[in-house]
Amino acid sequence: MLKGIRRGVVCGLLGASAGCGGWSEAARDPQQALCPELAGNVDPIGLSFSDDSAANGRIGAFVSASRGLYDAAVEMESLATDACLAIRRDVGQAVPPSSSASLDAACSPVVELLKELPNRNVELRIAIAPPRCQVDPGRQDQCASKCGASGSECAAVCKLQSELYGRCSLPGVSVAVSSDAEDIIRLARALEHHLPQLLYAQMALGKRLAEDGRVLVSVGARLPSDLRGAGPRGLACIALGATTVGKSLGHMDKVVAASLNLTARLDPEIHAWEEATR
Repeated sequence: MLKGIRRGVVCGLLGASAGCGGWSEAARDPQQALCPELAGNVDPIGLSFSDDSAANGRIGAFVSASRGLYDAAVEMESLATDACLAIRRDVGQAVPPSSSASLDAACSPVVELLKELPNRNVELRIAIAPPRCQVDPGRQDQCASKCGASGSECAAVCKLQSELYGRCSLPGVSVAVSSDAEDIIRLARALEHHLPQLLYAQMALGKRLAEDGRVLVSVGARLPSDLRGAGPRGLACIALGATTVGKSLGHMDKVVAASLNLTARLDPEIHAWEEATR
């Protein structure tokens, strides 16, 4: 089963948008008012950002990649939160609605359950078959068609988009446990069923796309000086894209850390990384 990052209205990191219950933040932030595409439900790939054609291609590639990274970060946090809540639900814990649960609040009780196992002389181990990933060449071609003669940097960002919009299989997870106590078996089954979703967030999105995010940080730092004549909208979109990338990487790091904190207590055996994107 291959999954791609979910497209849709993005809320939270950038503040309110027209699709998120009002544009109140934009009234106070000129960058958001000039570049609403990063917070709405429109794919920026086909939009115009500057009257300068060369600048427009570079800005469009960067803004689209920034939006792709942002969507991945939002998807990561949602997947990880839902996975932890599902594990807790399956072992009989009362859980809040996923829409009102933070990542830490959702996953910390699972970690506490795992901490109790050594006190009961229970060993619980997992084996992980990592996801297999494929790039989206169509996305790269679509982006490259906007670059024109904008140079190698624009082409590199388009290649990066093919990774951001690629698709990955869910990881495989098997669980071995040293106890046949009913609650332990229930926990083992819950982990086997729901850990693939958490690990997908960690491995297929977080680990795989982190380097892409770092490349975008460098691109976003260079563009304002390279494209001084891009116009107010173009420069605003560059600035907002750079802010988006930084916040997205922060959220991605948080999800990866939460997942590692949980799985490290299960003595994971990770099989060879199988990836077709690099």
